[in-house]
Amino acid sequence: MSSDSTQAADGHTPERAMQQTAADRKYADIMDLPRPEMHHQRMDPLNRAKIFAPFDALRGFDEEIDEVDRQNSVDSSEEYTDEDFV
Repeated sequence: MSSDSTQAADGHTPERAMQQTAADRKYADIMDLPRPEMHHQRMDPLNRAKIFAPFDALRGFDEEIDEVDRQNSVDSSEEYTDEDFV
């Protein structure tokens, strides 16, 4: 920013005013409006996350993993000694 630039009350310099983007021009009529009031209570982030938690993109995948685990599991009820591994 040049040292001879003056700053407007909104913080923009004259150079910035000349460099308006297409979005600035498109929404110029609403840019300075106050933020709308909310008519409902804001949702707690944890509750909001619960909305998306049940999504199962790979249906049946968990069951397939469980089945492979069952097939490859070792019976932990048996007692093994060092002699079993010789």
